[in-house]
Amino acid sequence: MAAMMALMVSVTANAEGEEVLVKESFEGTVSSTVWTDKYEITDGVNKSITSSSAGTRLYCNVEKTVTSGAMIISYDVMLPAKAKVRIKQVWDSASGGKRAYLIQATSAGKITIENTELITYTPGQWYNITEVVDVEEKKVSVYVDGKYINEYDWRNEKEASGINCIQTQYDTNSVYIDNAYIASFADKTTADTALSAMLKNRISLEKSSLEVGSTKTVQNAITPVEKGAVVVSYD
Repeated sequence: MAAMMALMVSVTANAEGEEVLVKESFEGTVSSTVWTDKYEITDGVNKSITSSSAGTRLYCNVEKTVTSGAMIISYDVMLPAKAKVRIKQVWDSASGGKRAYLIQATSAGKITIENTELITYTPGQWYNITEVVDVEEKKVSVYVDGKYINEYDWRNEKEASGINCIQTQYDTNSVYIDNAYIASFADKTTADTALSAMLKNRISLEKSSLEVGSTKTVQNAITPVEKGAVVVSYD
């Protein structure tokens, strides 16, 4: 059975108050300044990023430290097997590497934030994990495949003063990342509005398009048709 992915469609390039810090589909040349440490781009129509050696840490370096307002941090992720692995350790390297919050997978098949369960994951299936981060209030609202899960506090001890780096720690090929999008906004209300537009675009695209020639297919894209004719159109 083909693996399923959650489509992520970013807000428009000039959404009000949006400052795009990272936007990467891994289809072309990847910035070695933004993405550091060892990694490899997987082959195929839809490329994604993973580790090239066991124990590798991959850093996504945001071009500035965000200390006020809000952020949207979004990745598509896929775990080929059940394993304990850091998916997103969001932190402030400028303040001595203090962590804001950690999203990780467990060997029991859970994805958690600071040890609180978000979802049970299926190996080989793509998920979109998006956070709206209130930097000033030090809170993070988590969405999985567009569904709101809950709002959480940042880690209490050694609190970060801002955010400028997202770290992913691998065992060999233990997690794949695609469609990374990170942006800052003036405040959480503006970020929430931008996310609402993003999710509307995502739902519209899921209802109208399929990816062809890839192991990734759109989850819940089309209601099965048992009778009559079907017209499928794609770019």
